[in-house]
Amino acid sequence: MVGEYPEIPSHANGIIGLLQKNQYLRRLYHQLKGMLGQADDEDMAAVPADTLAQAMTAENSSFLSALLSRMADTVASSGARLIIAYHPGTALNKDGSITFSTTQAEEDAFADLCEENGVLFLDMRDRFQKEYDENHVLPYGFSNTSVGSGHLNRDGHRMMAEELYAMMREAGL
Repeated sequence: MVGEYPEIPSHANGIIGLLQKNQYLRRLYHQLKGMLGQADDEDMAAVPADTLAQAMTAENSSFLSALLSRMADTVASSGARLIIAYHPGTALNKDGSITFSTTQAEEDAFADLCEENGVLFLDMRDRFQKEYDENHVLPYGFSNTSVGSGHLNRDGHRMMAEELYAMMREAGL
C-alpha cells in the first residue's frame, strides 16, 4: 500500500469525498493525524517520501490548478498575493554532492501551474545548491540529526528569508 493513501473514513461522498481524491490532500490529512498522535500503522505506511512528485501527476494537475486558482482568488480578495515557498529535501551523497527530493521537471511543472493561476512560487533549489557549492552549507540538519536532513536549520531559514524578501521586492509587495 506504499504510495497510496487510504480513504478518509466516513467521508466517501460530498465535498470531502471529492477532496480526498487528491493524493496531496490525503497526505496532508494523514500527516496531521500523525502530528496529533492519532496515526495508525496504515497511515504511516501510506505516506510516500515526495509530496510534489505525487501531486504533479496528470490526474491531479487539473485539480491542483483549480485549487491554486481558488486559493489565489481568496487571498487576492483581501488585497494580498499568494506566495508558495517550496524547499525541496536534500540528501548528501558519498561523493560530497547533494541531490534533491524532487526533479527539476516536477518543480517546473508546479511553477507553471502557479504562474497560470497568479501565484508566486519561490523554489529554493537553486539557492540551496549555490549555498552548498560556494559555502558548503546545508539548509537542513542539526547536531542531533543526520547531516542534511530534518527541519530547516538557521542557514536554511536565512536563505528562505533572503529569497522571499527579494521576491517580494521584485513583485512590488
